[in-house]
Amino acid sequence: MKKVYLLVGGVLFSTIMLFNQCTSDNSSSNKPVVASPESFKDLRLPIAIVNVDSLLDRYAYAKDLSETLLRKQEGSRATINQKARELRSEMEEFQRKIDNNAFLSRDRAQQENDRLLRKQQELQQLDERMTQDFIAEQQKLNQMLRDSIDSSIDKFNKDRKYHLILSNSSGDNVLYYEPSYDITTELIDFMNARYSPAGK
Repeated sequence: MKKVYLLVGGVLFSTIMLFNQCTSDNSSSNKPVVASPESFKDLRLPIAIVNVDSLLDRYAYAKDLSETLLRKQEGSRATINQKARELRSEMEEFQRKIDNNAFLSRDRAQQENDRLLRKQQELQQLDERMTQDFIAEQQKLNQMLRDSIDSSIDKFNKDRKYHLILSNSSGDNVLYYEPSYDITTELIDFMNARYSPAGK
């Protein structure tokens, strides 16, 4: 039994020694090559950076969509404010009549009160509906803008052949990049040249 243990132990020891010798012989050829910073000086990776905040500020189509959304919001606000003023005026008139006992009967006063309450609820519902319409319109216009940007980048990159285009805007994870990788102005010029507003 002792001989078996010695034999197995000897085989294991020989195997380990052989493995160590092989790895030490090949270790010089398997060492990683460490490049010096000078070797990267003229290297240009197929990567680009776009500042999305600047793109949205200066892309004519984004400005037009933003203006469309703003006009819709202002129109909705004007409608709600006008109806709210009318309702407030009617409620003040109702209160004056109550104070002056102008209603011929208690039932008549109650009917007017119920009518004003219904009008108030309708106004709240209109406000909620207009808010939902605005959110839906905003999502639709955001998708249109996203589609336009994606399509423009596809066309823009046909000749330039970037492998990766990163977004750099407030809240993004790009902490630093070499300024020469920033293609924001070039991309905005390309996109604005492609965009022709309706009616022009």
